[in-house]
Amino acid sequence: MQAGLIRFTEDGVVPRDARLLGTTWRFVNKDGGPDRRFANNYQLPVVSYGTLELTSRSGLRMSIQTSNESLASGAAQLLRLIQAAIRDLESRAAISPRPTTLPPFEDDPPPLLLPTLALIRSAHAALSFSWLSSLPAWAVPIAWGLVSRSSLSRFLPS
Repeated sequence: MQAGLIRFTEDGVVPRDARLLGTTWRFVNKDGGPDRRFANNYQLPVVSYGTLELTSRSGLRMSIQTSNESLASGAAQLLRLIQAAIRDLESRAAISPRPTTLPPFEDDPPPLLLPTLALIRSAHAALSFSWLSSLPAWAVPIAWGLVSRSSLSRFLPS
């Protein structure tokens, strides 16, 4: 992992947080001046971007550019801290005297699934219409929508 800076000739809109280094021509002569053979030769901004290079032993190579120069170095520092924390946790786990095992799923579901199971049970109870048996006989046609609300309006509070 390596953070750094790159000079970039921006052809589009320059981000607000980018540092402007100068300008160059779209078509440049060897001496750095504009190439007069092109009528549509205009100046382009040259900006400084931060870059973060990430590589792995498995062959992954990623390059991330940021318009804010300090963002890349800050991200590199953060990733180094995360790597150090992971190494520390791995070393602690390696010297742990007894490993802890999780209970089998069938015996005790994980706590994260408990709200989901309760939601599924309540949805099942509502959709299975088992609650209809607890209604009084006069309310069943209303629950099924067989009687319109307008016909009941004289009995309902206004």
